[in-house]
Amino acid sequence: MSTALLLIDPQVDFHEGGSLAVPGAIEDAQRIAGVIEALGASIDAIYVTLDTHQRTHIAHGLFWEDAEGEHPAPFSIISAADVEEGKWRPCNPALAEHAKSYTKALEAGGRFQLCIWPEHCILGSPGHCIQDSIQQALHEWIEITKKQISFVLKGQNVLTEMYSAVCA
Repeated sequence: MSTALLLIDPQVDFHEGGSLAVPGAIEDAQRIAGVIEALGASIDAIYVTLDTHQRTHIAHGLFWEDAEGEHPAPFSIISAADVEEGKWRPCNPALAEHAKSYTKALEAGGRFQLCIWPEHCILGSPGHCIQDSIQQALHEWIEITKKQISFVLKGQNVLTEMYSAVCA
């Protein structure tokens, strides 16, 4: 039997001091690093998902504007009706029809309306990096096992949310 470890978005922006910090994430990161260090070579494979965005992602304020050219604040909810009525529109007019159909599709699924998130995990930014204690443990695992880590990027499509590494 083989043992695999899956780490979901262990990035700086989701830890204390990051733009979308989760309370207690530093302590969680230290526990995760401890597990990697303790199990070492008995872990056969490590998979790490990385939330990966551009500033103009559909769920970031910079994508949207109102009639005065203002962007929505983080944690604003944009409904399909808001887009249809023109309360919010994409800054790029060529994306207007996509914005309408996308927000309608989110709501039709019965689970979501579009939430505007603080900019986070911007590719190339410090917040996109793996949290330090986990990164150090991963480096040590590579050194011990001589194996590669499999990284799964999610969120690069600026026109859709991607809450999971397995589906949009």
